[in-house]
Amino acid sequence: MANAHLSFQAQYDFDFVKITPPSGFFLYDWGVQDVWEGNVEGTRRYTKRVINSPDDWEKLDVLDPTQGYLGEYLECVRLIRNELDKNTPIVMTMFNPLSNAKKMSGDNLILDHMQSDPEKLHKGLDTISKVSKNFIHSLKEIGVDGIFYAVQHASHDLVSIDEYSEFCRAYDLEVLSSA
Repeated sequence: MANAHLSFQAQYDFDFVKITPPSGFFLYDWGVQDVWEGNVEGTRRYTKRVINSPDDWEKLDVLDPTQGYLGEYLECVRLIRNELDKNTPIVMTMFNPLSNAKKMSGDNLILDHMQSDPEKLHKGLDTISKVSKNFIHSLKEIGVDGIFYAVQHASHDLVSIDEYSEFCRAYDLEVLSSA
């Protein structure tokens, strides 16, 4: 991944580098699995989700971002930072906690859990937020200049304003405060 980003930058010389890992990269250490099937936009199909019932949200551990897959992605970022001119800003793509939760459970199940077991979903969102904040801290230590923060539920077609306020906004502000 580092070589792909560096080669792209060498060829096109953009003003900044946006690191774009697979959309599920943040979830692999929790056991989520996906596969790329040739989609030209890079979209992947999830082959294993780790949230099947509301109780599963309470089983998520706070991960150490310097270990496992997250640690490998931090090493990739470090390699990119070390090879680029120091004046070339780096922006790391990250998905907000609710987007990550959706990938862990599936599109419909996350919406069901908002209604049936909001307190358990909140526990999971809190855990995802803590890991996100710790990952951002590690990115800052490497010298990343910013994050591209992807939010996928900011739509009336998916959630109401009240649901967005309860399950998204507070966690987003918490994560963004660490950036």
